[in-house]
Amino acid sequence: MPRPLDGDRVAAALCDAGAFETAPPIVVNSLLDPTDPGKCTLRDAITAANTDAAAGGCPAGLATAPDLITFGVNGTILLGDQLEPTGSVAIRGPGASKLKIDGQGTTNVFVFGSVPGGDYTLTGVSVENGSDPEDSTGGIYANPYRTISVAEALLRNNLRRSFSAVGAGPVQLLRSTITANAGTKIAILAEVRGGSAVLEACTLSVPAPLALQPTEALDVSMGANVLLKGTTVNGPGTYGIRGFDQSRVLLANSIVAHHDFDIDASTVVSWDNNLSTDGNLSGATTARSRYSNHCPAARQATRFRRGIAASPSTSAVFPARGEAPAASVRRSR
Repeated sequence: MPRPLDGDRVAAALCDAGAFETAPPIVVNSLLDPTDPGKCTLRDAITAANTDAAAGGCPAGLATAPDLITFGVNGTILLGDQLEPTGSVAIRGPGASKLKIDGQGTTNVFVFGSVPGGDYTLTGVSVENGSDPEDSTGGIYANPYRTISVAEALLRNNLRRSFSAVGAGPVQLLRSTITANAGTKIAILAEVRGGSAVLEACTLSVPAPLALQPTEALDVSMGANVLLKGTTVNGPGTYGIRGFDQSRVLLANSIVAHHDFDIDASTVVSWDNNLSTDGNLSGATTARSRYSNHCPAARQATRFRRGIAASPSTSAVFPARGEAPAASVRRSR
């Protein structure tokens, strides 16, 4: 039976009997981009992980298991082009206050999944000032992917969309903040199109709209199922949560402040212990909703109810489509 991993990267020695040999990470030791002679930059580390071959001053990635990229430096990495991990990889930063990856307003920061089938993890970094040349997603874009998890991160001042996941795989946003300064050309802080997602212990702080451009904290579409757990949505933006295309959003122990809901042919469910500026949703009986003109023939009432089953972990059981609401709904506007 082959060893689980080649911990010394020489493909020669065997593990001790019964041992699991873990691989050392690819350690970034330079803040330059794209490369730094004799040192390992983040771009070269991603190339090494993608190709399973040495790149710049970085050792070869592993062909037999996902790679781990860590950092031996703190500071700011100023990108000249987007970073594109194409295979399963975990990028583990020293903390969002210690490492900033900056698109300088000219490029995306991360594009995950240009090759299908990857599992991606990004933790402990700040992703800032991303700008998609095609005016779509400036911060983190994932499509397609198998799973993606972003934890203990700060996404700030990324243009148009700060985070966008498009696909069938599960998404996790954990203990992270997504925000933008006033005057930033932001449309959506977080977007989930298809699949399922959990936002746990996150803060989405959306700025005021610019001219006729509305701003949104969370946009859910293409039949996606999204759980907000212990999450706060605030700021002077236009919408807190928007749902389209038979999507469903479940709120648990969360706060939605100073925002309308815009729910079209979709469902919002309040589990217990939620608060909003439209009323205390812990009783799951009232909602203030704004219904857009998008697909008016398919409009469906926003529904708040109690007692939806959810596990203590980051998963939830959503009610079946077409299920009658368990509580009355009062509409305004």
